[in-house]
Amino acid sequence: MKFLLLALFAVAVYGQENYDGPEYAPFDAASIIPRTDFPGFWEGRDFPKWWYDPTVPISRNRRIVGGVEVVPNSHPYQVALHISFGTGTGLCGGSVLTTRSALTAAHCPINSASTLVIAGAHNRNVVEPNQQRRTVTSANYRIHASYNPSNLNNDIAILLTPTPASTMTGAVQLTRRPTGGQLTETFAGDTGRSTGWGRTTNTGAT
Repeated sequence: MKFLLLALFAVAVYGQENYDGPEYAPFDAASIIPRTDFPGFWEGRDFPKWWYDPTVPISRNRRIVGGVEVVPNSHPYQVALHISFGTGTGLCGGSVLTTRSALTAAHCPINSASTLVIAGAHNRNVVEPNQQRRTVTSANYRIHASYNPSNLNNDIAILLTPTPASTMTGAVQLTRRPTGGQLTETFAGDTGRSTGWGRTTNTGAT
């Protein structure tokens, strides 16, 4: 799984505010690619070529790839975002914060029209019984005020809905957040886990 700081690729919530279409529209899963794979995405950004070009040999430790399939719905905070643009549909991930908000990356919804949010998914390419699907417009996103698209500093966005839009089930749960003494911990040296959908090799299929 290859993701740009997947911790920030975290989430969104589902609602239909300002959307007049169907709850969710059919899609061609084969046409959906990671947002960072869109033609021209990296143009004008201040990163060395090895950072984003899969044809340039680099050390494995510079990418998040080679993930393994998890037990279905074992990470119930995870959502898939199929984000519609004029040039195609991009894939991002996210994490449910509350029943009315979710966290994702700021670079994901910029210049988008709408987002199909899929919660409770294991295989995002099919409609599974546990899934909750909703479509929201780009107006529902709030981008970090100091987001810098040239270097992706403050690459954070929150998706908000005016009324509760999620239903908590075994497959859909809120992200666990630090409390008490954890708020001052740095977690230096700890092992973390990144979740989502992406590539299992640098050049493999999504």
